[in-house]
Amino acid sequence: MGQRVNKVMPMTVDYIFSRYSVGDQLGKGGFGVVYEGRRLEDDLKVALKYVTKTDDMESIHIPDHPVPLPKEIALTFLANKGHRVPEIIRLLDWTDHPDHFVMVLECPSPCENLVEFMRRHGGSLDEHTVRQIMWQATNAAHMCCLRRVLHRDVKLENLLINRETSEVKLIDFGCGDILRMSPYRSYHGTAAYSPPEYYSRGEYCGWPATVWSLGILMFAMLCGHFPSDFDLHLLQYKRWSKPGLSKGNLCASGGFFTTIQMKNWSDSRQFCRDHGADLVIIKSKEKQSRVYSFIKENMGVSVWIGLSDIEIEGNMKWVDNSPLKEGFWLKGEPNDNGGNEDCVLMNTNPDLNNWNDISCSEKGRNLCE
Repeated sequence: MGQRVNKVMPMTVDYIFSRYSVGDQLGKGGFGVVYEGRRLEDDLKVALKYVTKTDDMESIHIPDHPVPLPKEIALTFLANKGHRVPEIIRLLDWTDHPDHFVMVLECPSPCENLVEFMRRHGGSLDEHTVRQIMWQATNAAHMCCLRRVLHRDVKLENLLINRETSEVKLIDFGCGDILRMSPYRSYHGTAAYSPPEYYSRGEYCGWPATVWSLGILMFAMLCGHFPSDFDLHLLQYKRWSKPGLSKGNLCASGGFFTTIQMKNWSDSRQFCRDHGADLVIIKSKEKQSRVYSFIKENMGVSVWIGLSDIEIEGNMKWVDNSPLKEGFWLKGEPNDNGGNEDCVLMNTNPDLNNWNDISCSEKGRNLCE
């Protein structure tokens, strides 16, 4: 059982505690603790969020309220103002005190956040499931922006999903702000979702930053990890791909495909074979030119090819066991480096002569066909 409320939350006789029963602890964050509760008049299940105030915690004025409200209450209220948006967590009630405030929120059940949901599904999600989640998350973020609310922390942990209905709800406006057209110069959300312009220019705008966070969210759900700088570079130039996604791995240019992971030569070959292919074989200048054009236009990085002398030192063979007859080596290659370089990497040197032998244990991108 979770921690009981009276060990953390002061049980003062006030508005909230005369209307709600308070149960076990559901979660805990930097300044807040969330408890399970019940509304006494109808036994509705709710979540009660108790937040300890700090000296720098802002309060803001909102329409129809004569006194300023703690920013998290105000933003959650504004996000719910107007027609009902099922993808945004409902604020049912609140109370404000000099040193703390309490929010009463809807408590969908049975639900879990997307981190827990992904963990139960093997660490990443299929494209159909991600599409369903993204439609709802995007609608929630879009409606917040239309209501002048910048959530600023759209992430896996702040999206609840109902395990039975797959309904998604955006929660936790504690890092948010009023949406404005002028740039922001501080970022209070989670670093992994922060927009790159904040680091390059020291400022960002609300709408584009929201779109960026949604993109990071989608990538994380599909891949099971956040994008690396290299992934982002490939995405920028439309060169990124992931096997299994629609249009994800097979390219029209000769049926080549790749993956974003860096692997040694043997693991790269195994990846290709697991997908009904093998590392690329190049036996003509025309094929060399086609492969070079593909990696230059779609990858921009060096790749393993299906050539090695692993079996017999000095006897280069292709993965189909045919001997090498024509090579396209860089000047001074292959040099074998004392018998330690048995595999071949094709790089992006502008000349078609762009092969070099290298240790098979080095990490590189694969190129399958």
